[in-house]
Amino acid sequence: VTASIVVINAEGIIKNTNRSWHRFEVSNSVEAQHNKSIYAIYQSLNVQQGIIENMQTAALSITKGDLDYFYFDVHIVNEQDSKWYAVRMNKIKDQPWVVLSQTNITQRKNAENLSRSNEEKFRLLFDNMSDGIVNIGEDGTIELFNESFTKILGYERSELHRRKGQEILHNTASVREFNRRLKERKEGKAENYECQLKRKDGRRIWVSVKATPVFNELAEYRGTTSIMQDITSDSRFEIERQIQFDIIKKSNESGISLKAILSFVQKELNKYLDAENFYVA
Repeated sequence: VTASIVVINAEGIIKNTNRSWHRFEVSNSVEAQHNKSIYAIYQSLNVQQGIIENMQTAALSITKGDLDYFYFDVHIVNEQDSKWYAVRMNKIKDQPWVVLSQTNITQRKNAENLSRSNEEKFRLLFDNMSDGIVNIGEDGTIELFNESFTKILGYERSELHRRKGQEILHNTASVREFNRRLKERKEGKAENYECQLKRKDGRRIWVSVKATPVFNELAEYRGTTSIMQDITSDSRFEIERQIQFDIIKKSNESGISLKAILSFVQKELNKYLDAENFYVA
């Protein structure tokens, strides 16, 4: 048996042990003797007093039949090394004893701590990227995003979480485009494109988007991860130049009326801003 096993009474006095427990004690320079308090052993190993008190309470409750089991992780540190153990206390059927099993989980704990550290580093990098990053779930709901994404759209984090992607688009045409692209992502198509979004303050912005579909190990669609940049300042010059070119071209058409020109101008402007009340005095 690899686990260290000890049998104790309600007061924590050791009645029996296995060889693994003996090796555990010897490796920590603690004398292995029956009729010794297990709590004194843990105290000598600098285990937190709160954990020892919880063990004492659990042992009494288990022997009385008020508790079936109690388990916890304990960190033991000495001059030689640092180890983690998973400890479980169970009642012995029809006996006023508690069996305590202790398993070394140091390797697992170290892996968990490394994973947690890597996650923290990733989150720090994720939130400090200049590009906005967002993950849209399979149903079109915003699930994960970084700080730059919130800044691009002018929202607080709490205002974006679990919100539908369509809600941050500026008109019906864009919603149709969003749904079309969502369908293509589900089919496995990645895409680079530019589109308009609407900020919280109502201002429309142009963004460059790189969208990549995400699938699980069963090849089932689970969402889309998009990286975006605010290119409004870059796009505005090109847009204005294109509008000017289109208006001049339209004005040079033979036989076109002023009313038709103004209607065309309003239509062109409405592609990029709210020109519903546009008029020429």
